[in-house]
Amino acid sequence: MVAFFTPARVKSSSPWETIYIPSLFSTVGEIELSGNSTNARVSLLFAILAVSAFSLDGRFGSTGPAIKDWHALGELYRGRATKRLKCSLQDLSSGRPKKEKYKDILMALLSMVTICVVSGQMRHSAHYLRDIEEIINLYGLQKAIASNKVRMLHGIYLYLRVFTEHTCVVNEPSQGAVEVPRDSPSRPSSTWNQLLGLSPPFPDTNTPELGLILGQKAGGSALEDIYSIPQSLFELIFQTTQMAGEIQRLQNDGREQVTDHDSFAAKVKDLENNICGWGHQTHDGVYRPFCSTVRPRRECFPYHVVQAVHKALIIYFYRCVRDVNAAILQPYVQQTIQHLQEYDKQKKMSSDRSSNTCWPGFIAGCEALDPHLREEYAKWLERSGQSTGIQMFNVALEAVQKVWYARSFPGTQNAPWTRVLSRFSELRVLVLS
Repeated sequence: MVAFFTPARVKSSSPWETIYIPSLFSTVGEIELSGNSTNARVSLLFAILAVSAFSLDGRFGSTGPAIKDWHALGELYRGRATKRLKCSLQDLSSGRPKKEKYKDILMALLSMVTICVVSGQMRHSAHYLRDIEEIINLYGLQKAIASNKVRMLHGIYLYLRVFTEHTCVVNEPSQGAVEVPRDSPSRPSSTWNQLLGLSPPFPDTNTPELGLILGQKAGGSALEDIYSIPQSLFELIFQTTQMAGEIQRLQNDGREQVTDHDSFAAKVKDLENNICGWGHQTHDGVYRPFCSTVRPRRECFPYHVVQAVHKALIIYFYRCVRDVNAAILQPYVQQTIQHLQEYDKQKKMSSDRSSNTCWPGFIAGCEALDPHLREEYAKWLERSGQSTGIQMFNVALEAVQKVWYARSFPGTQNAPWTRVLSRFSELRVLVLS
């Protein structure tokens, strides 16, 4: 199970190996000695059991060698995890002195989001992310400076939050702990810096890129260590998500073509240039533009998955910010699935069982127009779900197929996927990590 929850695995240990599993063993030991443990720790224990059961259900269902109702078992453990987590949060909000460790509460909440991802039942994930945001604001911003484990947990939150932000179709967008100031969509907020254990905001434009100084150790940031996505690329996804939300708000206020006029257009153009000209600064100090044919070593960052995310980001920007017709983006749609398939081949050759990253497959898959391309994306999502038991991929496939169907009618061939999915209550919140 641990291998499945490390997308695009690199040499560094995953949070499951570093934090979650040791905490699980410690909790089991406490229960054996005293019969109980703290609410947050027991909630995490039940959450991990639920994740395991839902993963087995996704992989084997009722066809496995030992016939068990894994889904029912997962729901049982989910209920117990939820009950103990509620007790923990009630104690935290009662005003009494905090008895449980901050990272234990954070792990329990993040594990509830993991349950949503593995089970495919994502409707509550946005609520958990908002709870995490509130707890980080209250207790966590200073802790990230001193604790590598806290920085790692904050990195997981940022990753989930950014990839959920624009796939969460609600009436009002939540104002998160990681929101970029609206007058500066091209620079991370000071709160982001605090979340990841950095100093106050950069004093001038000559400060090195966040991706080069984020980690407290040489080699890369917490986000790159966990997910293999370069920090600089993740920042661009974050900024695009924020800008797409800002454009949506302006359009809801009755402003049309907000990217073509007024001062906002300059910010859009800056972001466009940054995305199209993005290149990765590798750990050996070599700058590699996105079109480079020189492939970096696998231990630096997996080439194909990073390229797939970058191509999907280009599609994401031009569809959700520029509102470009999907027909123009088909070369990028083709390139995205090619990189995803090549990365699968690399993983198979190296016996790597890590899960795929769903986001690029969803973003690019929604815009596929050619029937053959659509079939390739459907197969990739199906394989990704079957190999890990993570139902997120099946939910993503269902969403993509609904987008394809909606666009099959005259006059709707270019309908935004956000508008299509807003009609389906079960698909209004998608966690596509």
